[in-house]
Formats: sequence, structure tokens, C-alpha cells
Amino acid sequence: MDMIDRQFESHRIQRHQLDASGRWFIRGGGIEAGSASDAERSAVATIATERPVPAYDRRSGRIVDEILLMRGGQFPKWAPLLEAHQTWSMYSVLGSVHSTSRSGRVARGRFEFARDDEHVEQIWRKVRDGHIRGVSVGGQRASWVDIQPGESATVFGRRFTAGRERPLRVTTSWLMREASIVIFPADIDSGVNG
Repeated sequence: MDMIDRQFESHRIQRHQLDASGRWFIRGGGIEAGSASDAERSAVATIATERPVPAYDRRSGRIVDEILLMRGGQFPKWAPLLEAHQTWSMYSVLGSVHSTSRSGRVARGRFEFARDDEHVEQIWRKVRDGHIRGVSVGGQRASWVDIQPGESATVFGRRFTAGRERPLRVTTSWLMREASIVIFPADIDSGVNG
């Protein structure tokens, strides 16, 4: 097993452990209109927003609405751009995510697509032409506050109220580990618009 295979296997095991503990999350975003550049093979994407998104909580076995607070997000200088959160194979890497930043309640980044790869080329053309716009972020939760249905809580000076049907999870600290090109993002405010 070479170094790259060991890294992917290590990441796969870590993700499985985080998923089982309720610390792994996936949610959506989108590619921004007019941002695709053929020369640079890149596009700017809204990676995540503070829109509440339904998420499965493995620890309780129920659906919660989750808000990722952007102020609690940690964004590495580089992260892999994947195909639909496929973290178990290096062949699912479409490129890289750079220049990630947050502005208010939105996180954005630049997606750079790999060259000389026929599979990536097919996806890039669909993104560039506006046929694929969905983006989803995968990451690791560090801390959060759960608010029971119908109840309210103040988190970092902001008031949050859970709906009547399910709890609201306000994730206060989290790390972006990857971003993915997807068909249907969980967060309809995120994505890539070619």
C-alpha cells in the first residue's frame, strides 16, 4: 500500500469513527453564476450558509435541523474537491478547493478542476455550462448546542428556536474537510452557477 492509499484509508477510518460519534456532517452549497473560467478551470462556489438543514443524528437515531455557524467554521488553505463525498478513493478527487473564506453567514471558495483526466473533464464541462450547480461540504463538528422541539436558546448572543417537530442543532465549532460536486445539495442557498 503506497502513501496515498494509506492516507485515504486513514481518512476513511477516521470519517467512519466521526460519523458513528455524530461528529461528521454533510451539507450543501452551490456554484456562483458567471464564475466559471475555462482558462483557469475554476469556479467560485457558495460552500455553506447558515440555513437550517435536516441532518441525521446517528447517536439519537433521529433527524435534527442543523445550523452551521459560519463564525465557528475553520477553513484549511487547501481541501480536496470530491465527487459526491466519495472519500474512499483517490479517483473521486476532481480537484482542489482554495481561497475559502466567510462573509457574514456565508462561506465561499474557489474550486479548481484537475487537468488531463477524462472523468474530471466531463464533470467540468457540465459545471462550466451550468448543468451541475450543486455543492456540498463535508466536515467535522467540534461543538454544538441541541435545542429541543419548541424550545429556544441563546448562542453567541443570537436567539435560536427549534421547530415543533424536531430538535435544532446549532453547530458552534466545525472544520471543513472537503467539498463535493453533487446533484442535489442539502442547503439550497449553496452551489456553483456556471
